[in-house]
Amino acid sequence: MFHWLDPTASLKKIHGLLRPDGAVALWWNVFGDTGRPDAFHDETVHLFASHPSSLSSGDAERLPHGLDTGARVGELAATGFITDEPQFLSWTLTLDPAAVRRLYATYSNVATLSPAQRGALLDALEDIAASRFGGHVERNMTTAIYTARRRS
Repeated sequence: MFHWLDPTASLKKIHGLLRPDGAVALWWNVFGDTGRPDAFHDETVHLFASHPSSLSSGDAERLPHGLDTGARVGELAATGFITDEPQFLSWTLTLDPAAVRRLYATYSNVATLSPAQRGALLDALEDIAASRFGGHVERNMTTAIYTARRRS
């Protein structure tokens, strides 16, 4: 949830709380991996066409928050941290239709919809997972990990 906070103020506070050589680790799970096809995303992207994107997901004009390496490393460095090389892990998340519904219900751009809109969207996602994917959805994930240390 760090992407909801002011990064400069938050990182300054963390920096001040750490002892010299103390470390911070920040990570984000990003849906998608440009190197791998994502059939469920392709089948459901139309459902989100009229909805704003999530703050963390990015869009046509900006990278997903966790994958914007320049911004994340820059924020850490600007607040006095010595940054390590970011790490990116690719993995697959497997969901049944009910898990698809539960997961998508947590997304900020879904949670902010009216109850009727949210219900209709979640119903459609769950139905696509069941009817077009045989109850077995695989989503490509990338975990972005940023670590840094407070100077001695």
